[in-house]
Amino acid sequence: MLPLDVQNTREDTNIDMRYFWYIIQMSSLFFISLVLPFVLYYAESDEEKDFKLRICSAFKNLIVTLILISVVLFPCYTYTSFAHIPVYAATCSTE
Repeated sequence: MLPLDVQNTREDTNIDMRYFWYIIQMSSLFFISLVLPFVLYYAESDEEKDFKLRICSAFKNLIVTLILISVVLFPCYTYTSFAHIPVYAATCSTE
C-alpha cells in the first residue's frame, strides 16, 4: 500500500488513497479485535468437547473480552481524547 501511495503522490494521479487506507485499517481492526481472539479461544478450548460447544465457548469468551475492553477503553478515550501540548515558536531574522 505504501509504494502505491508514494507512486500516486509522485505521478499526481486522481486515485484517492484515503479509502484504501481506511480499508486496510478497518480490516486490521476487525482481525485484531474479533478474529484473532476468537481463534485463540477456540484453540484453547477442550478438544474432547463437541465442535458446537467449542464454538459457543469461544464466542462467549470473545463477548466477555470485548465487554471488558469496552468498559476500560471507552471511558479512557472519552476523558483523555485531547492533548494540550504547548508549542513555542522561535523566529530568526537576518538583517
